[in-house]
Amino acid sequence: MRYWGKFIEIDGSYYDTPMGKSRLPNKAELADYLARGLMFNLEGNAALYEETIQNMLRDISIDPVGSILLDAINRTERKVRIIPLTSNEQAKMNIKPCANPVGTVSPRGNECVIWYEPWSRMLGAMTGLGTSPYQVLVHELHHSLRQVRGKWANLAPSPSIFSGFPHPEELFSVTIENMYLSSIKQPHRMLANYKEGTPLGNRTDRDWYKQYGEELEVWCRDLPDMTVQLERIYGIWNPIRVRRGVLDFVITL
Repeated sequence: MRYWGKFIEIDGSYYDTPMGKSRLPNKAELADYLARGLMFNLEGNAALYEETIQNMLRDISIDPVGSILLDAINRTERKVRIIPLTSNEQAKMNIKPCANPVGTVSPRGNECVIWYEPWSRMLGAMTGLGTSPYQVLVHELHHSLRQVRGKWANLAPSPSIFSGFPHPEELFSVTIENMYLSSIKQPHRMLANYKEGTPLGNRTDRDWYKQYGEELEVWCRDLPDMTVQLERIYGIWNPIRVRRGVLDFVITL
């Protein structure tokens, strides 16, 4: 067991349970994964998993956007637990990295479990290609923040969202994910919508705010402490700062 702050817990012990062991790749599956450049040969080592995720959180915390996100989780005083997601659970059971509330959903917030694995994207992190395991972790950490704060949006997609996002929460997490990627100078990984591999291209933060301003206003009302911190960050793709500029302009009229 490892921790990042008081309330983010990293627990690789699932690998050592009967169910976890049964879902690790067999020799044939492992050979196939390795042939495709996927580092699932590292699965099953609980200590390595915990160390890897802790190191990733350390890297995320160095960035201003990542630091604000991690600090917001740890100030909420409800546990977020990060546990392994195996290759076979993804390939055979179609389980994606996800953040799930513990117990009955409460408006006061819930503890949260993130099912996550870094191995399928680790090569991309080293080569600069494809989706980074860091952006996936930031995405799920943001989902967990919304859950521990009791702010998960029980809303149907609005007309402005339906073509790119299955739910407003995915818009919120992709927005934070894109801000993080911009801040760490990886704009080529930024996304136009919820689907991996759909590059943002030349869409500016102003374009994003113009299309999704109504939904982002909900996010800002829900998380005013993060809003104040994020809107102060200059020099990155930042629709939260764009919103601040719009509000300031309206006030001066």
